[in-house]
Amino acid sequence: MDQEKLEIIKDIVSKYTQLSVERIDENTHLGKSAFKGSIMIHRMYAELEKKGVIVTKYHLIETFGNLVKAINGELVDSNFTPYSNSIIHANSSRRPKGADLNIDGIGIDIEHVDNLPDAADYRTDEFYSSHFSNEEIAHCIASNDPKLSFAGLFAAKEAIFKCSIMDDLRTIRIQFDAKGKPSCEGYLISISHSNGFAVANAISI
Repeated sequence: MDQEKLEIIKDIVSKYTQLSVERIDENTHLGKSAFKGSIMIHRMYAELEKKGVIVTKYHLIETFGNLVKAINGELVDSNFTPYSNSIIHANSSRRPKGADLNIDGIGIDIEHVDNLPDAADYRTDEFYSSHFSNEEIAHCIASNDPKLSFAGLFAAKEAIFKCSIMDDLRTIRIQFDAKGKPSCEGYLISISHSNGFAVANAISI
């Protein structure tokens, strides 16, 4: 990787981790705790993609050194156990009445609405169009607080991602019934909002 490209990447990482460029080296932590919410991680990788730096499976990235390896095609999946501390596998005898559920995993996520980028038109904005389906965007636009609705959907996608370990959160699609209740095939999800925060739970069944 040439130095100019490396500096561009460092500038973008600096912007989203709020670390000075000078402090970024191969050991710089890029796990979830380095960011103010999962949304900021996805915004960072979306901006890298705009610069032609495409990173797949970025849930595996734990350090800046990992990021450089991933860009160079040197990151090996087997070296990492993503979200190992975030997944709870349940085998409970308690079941909702009338249901015979086989619970495979549980995920939870919380996001702050301010972490989402502003957009003149959510339907054409690159971040929103790449992370949300047309149906999801239409649903959020129709709500009283579109950005808070997006934060709730993003939290739900992240919760689903955590209990399924998919390769790309952007492949998750959430549907809505006639009353606007969200659902995702293979998962039970619940979303709640309060004071600019959105939280979601997902159970893989």
